[in-house]
Amino acid sequence: MPNIKIFNELNSTNQYCLDNNVVDASIIVSKKQTAGRGQRGHKFYSPKDTGIYFSMVLPVSTRFLVNPGMLTIGAGVAVSKAIYELSGIKVGLKWINDVYLNNHKCIGILVETNMDEDNHIQSFVIGVGLNLYPNDFPSDIRHRAGFLFKQHSFSNEKIIAKIYNNVVNMYFNQSNRYILDKYRNMLIWVGKKVQINIEKNGLVYGVIQGIDDLSRLLVKIDTGHVYHCNYSDASNLRLIE
Repeated sequence: MPNIKIFNELNSTNQYCLDNNVVDASIIVSKKQTAGRGQRGHKFYSPKDTGIYFSMVLPVSTRFLVNPGMLTIGAGVAVSKAIYELSGIKVGLKWINDVYLNNHKCIGILVETNMDEDNHIQSFVIGVGLNLYPNDFPSDIRHRAGFLFKQHSFSNEKIIAKIYNNVVNMYFNQSNRYILDKYRNMLIWVGKKVQINIEKNGLVYGVIQGIDDLSRLLVKIDTGHVYHCNYSDASNLRLIE
């Protein structure tokens, strides 16, 4: 069983795990985050009462050390499946692992590593922020932020337990092929025109083809060339309406 700690407020549940060197199996929950964050330093709005914010700490796995991208997309699959199994709601995954419902982001997932003094990875930290219910989103994210439920339908404890169990099952029991297949079925915007920043090429316009076996996004541009977008290459992936 994981160690469980619940706080009324933290700057970030992931940051708490990193700052306090949490390496044993744990679930850290905060009712509010004052500095919640997402991929590439983006902020994650985390108000009290309308969401759930927690981090799971899992032991080091050689499998995911070799292929950390698989853990990232695997977490997205596990969280999305948990929502469906609880509520019957089918969500989609925007690359890398933002969870979308009705073209609005309702869940963010951030995978980080806890390092020792010699820069050896001690544990993986998987942060999950869920927008559960309607709230007054800040103006800069109002156009793309969404929520899962119109009213309270499930206890926070039940949602956290379901997600944790799914993530642990993915982590220890599901093959890379299974994760890739499930992720491809959940990936949104396949066949749609998008814009994406590529580090060496700047802003690129193309059509999403899917992902490769290393979970890199495949974007085909007008010349016919297909970019294999690494996580570090891509920023602000946007659908072109």
